[in-house]
Amino acid sequence: MSRRTLVPVLMALSLLGGSALSARTAGASPSGPIAPSAIDPAGLAIPMSLLPAGTTIYHGAVSDNPDADAKTVPPDGHQSLMTTLHLTQYGSEDTSRPNLSRLTGYRMDFTYAISGATVGTEYLASIFPSTALAQTALVDATGPRSLIALLGKPLPQMCSVGDVCKGFYAPNPLLAGQEAVVALYQDGPILIETVTSAPAAGFDTLEPTLQATLNGFLLATDTRVKAVLAGGQATDTPTPVPTSTSIPTATVVPTHASAPKKKSCKKGYKRVKGKCKKMKKH
Repeated sequence: MSRRTLVPVLMALSLLGGSALSARTAGASPSGPIAPSAIDPAGLAIPMSLLPAGTTIYHGAVSDNPDADAKTVPPDGHQSLMTTLHLTQYGSEDTSRPNLSRLTGYRMDFTYAISGATVGTEYLASIFPSTALAQTALVDATGPRSLIALLGKPLPQMCSVGDVCKGFYAPNPLLAGQEAVVALYQDGPILIETVTSAPAAGFDTLEPTLQATLNGFLLATDTRVKAVLAGGQATDTPTPVPTSTSIPTATVVPTHASAPKKKSCKKGYKRVKGKCKKMKKH
């Protein structure tokens, strides 16, 4: 599935309160609350073990504001699409416009299969200086003038992660034949946005399984982020697959062929320097 088939579906999460998985995040050890400016954005990467089964990761890297605002293109070519859901830019690249005061974050692109359909997700974790600014960013993405408010409808099932959680679905405005699914929740100074795109054909049948998968992903992410906010150091960062994978060249193993057998000379001849010559009569 091409990168451009990943068109925005948003889950804005700031994950300090709310339900969490009982298992602790691998590689994280709690040591106490941490200031937003001291959070390592790499700790917000979601390890493969917490992603849907069969996931292929195409992009995974620390995301500064130019990356989040799609002002730059990473080496793998997977540019952020999340900014299309916001009315306000994340950072101050354009000084003539207001910004959300985002500090930094982490971004991932990955695909997986649900009921035989390929689903693409963009995940953007953003760190803000305060809970209030993270809440402002959530409202910026879901307020009455936002894209999802204009095009979207509430998901049939309520989401329950974080202090505030909202879920929507809508026709994908950037890709014909695709449906966008949006789940948002906010908690603390971290805002996580996830973009998911699924085929519109058969979406009504696919939607319950898709939402259950996304809910499980949100709960797993909640556990990850809570550990980071508590001062834990998460180190199990996922590794994206390369855009083009080289195919190893087969190594030819030489075989040792047996030397050809020498033919015997007929009667009256003898072999001389590899050739049969007639013997002289004495």
